[in-house]
Amino acid sequence: MNQTELSKALRGAAGDRVFITATQLARAMGRSDTYKVKQRYLNGLDHVGGMYFIPDVSERIMKEVTHEA
Repeated sequence: MNQTELSKALRGAAGDRVFITATQLARAMGRSDTYKVKQRYLNGLDHVGGMYFIPDVSERIMKEVTHEA
């Protein structure tokens, strides 16, 4: 999966919007602990009213994936 595919998947999880909440992200990742998802993938990202720009989120996730490999 590349960043473009991930962004498309996250847009689908967010109801075809360009912003996603921590809860929607956790659900899309199959995680039940929103706090841990927020700390690992959203910490430090700019947000508006608790919503995060999907391209920023997908970039952060891809960085995490490449560092773990």
